[in-house]
Amino acid sequence: MRDGASAQYGSDAIAGVINMVLKRNVEFTTVGISSGITTEGDGFNFAADVNSAIKLGEDGGYLNLTVGYYNQEKTDRSATPGEDGLFGVPANDPDWGSWLAENPDLGMTIGQPDLEKMDIFFNAGVPFKNGNGEVYTFGGLTYRKGKSFALYRPPYWVSDPFNLLHEPGTNYQGFQPTFETDIRDNNATVGVSGNCFPLM
Repeated sequence: MRDGASAQYGSDAIAGVINMVLKRNVEFTTVGISSGITTEGDGFNFAADVNSAIKLGEDGGYLNLTVGYYNQEKTDRSATPGEDGLFGVPANDPDWGSWLAENPDLGMTIGQPDLEKMDIFFNAGVPFKNGNGEVYTFGGLTYRKGKSFALYRPPYWVSDPFNLLHEPGTNYQGFQPTFETDIRDNNATVGVSGNCFPLM
């Protein structure tokens, strides 16, 4: 906060203020498409969005719409240490050395998560006939689904003596917990702005 900003926004905004200017009427429909992949051949991503506006009435009313989609595949940057320094298991450990040799990355998946996101946002306004203000509304719907990875639980850290985490007769390899999100964010605002009253 600098100079007179605290007087304008109040002490609650000490962490910062973002002034957003919403789109109104637009002359052209815009389409954006982007894609990419890492040099390692993973992490492919694709994004697309469309923005346009339509007139509402004859007094300058408008409805602006944006639709977007984003998809991101996971990356994996787990190293190959050959030993588990976190739990103090050396590479030549008599009990787990062979497991570490077969799983030098400790079973990890380390990197950006799988992510898919779809959203639609709107912004509309209808002026009063006397030109002293308008009724406005804005909001959006967002759906996000993702999968990220936590620290791997090797078999010497989290054992499974009662076969709850693996099938009987198979070799237990531990497991990696995941955070799997399925989020829907919805919001809408309606308001009135004007210079004076009465409005009509």
